[in-house]
Amino acid sequence: MDGSWNIINQNYPNILRLGGAAGTAHHQTQKGLLWTPPAYPHRFYSNAPITQDRGGIEVGRFSLHNRYAWKDSLEMVVEAGLPSVVFHWFTGSSSALDALVAAGYYISATPAAEYHQEHRRAIKEAPLSRLLLETDCPVEYGRESRFRSAPEHIFKSLEAVAEVKGLDQIAVAEQTTGNA
Repeated sequence: MDGSWNIINQNYPNILRLGGAAGTAHHQTQKGLLWTPPAYPHRFYSNAPITQDRGGIEVGRFSLHNRYAWKDSLEMVVEAGLPSVVFHWFTGSSSALDALVAAGYYISATPAAEYHQEHRRAIKEAPLSRLLLETDCPVEYGRESRFRSAPEHIFKSLEAVAEVKGLDQIAVAEQTTGNA
């Protein structure tokens, strides 16, 4: 990671747009206990400036992997002052979804929207204006039939969102493309 920061800093005058990704995750044990590596929030804060304004460079969107850490993640991105964040493959509570939407952030819909009930619920509850489509490739998806996601699987995400929200696929495609 330090090598990436060195490249960014060395090429700073030529950079037009920066974006970033990070993860904050709690791990669920079989007993339902949650655990977060204690050093992780420090790494998140040290990486967050990639999406903050750097003298004329367009600020990019920050993709946040945040399994079971939705509220903690929201607090961190707000505190870090990140202007545009996507909560990747969101499966959090309705109250966490309401809070991140109120903060102006987005959630993404992945091909898991075909079958993952928590992801489907979040997609149904999220305003279409706060939703993005993604493939998360190359990741394994599916319950009955497994597949390794690829860029063309964006249509699986699109079809699932349209079905869950009871909307036309073209309307979903137009709005989510506009959101991007």
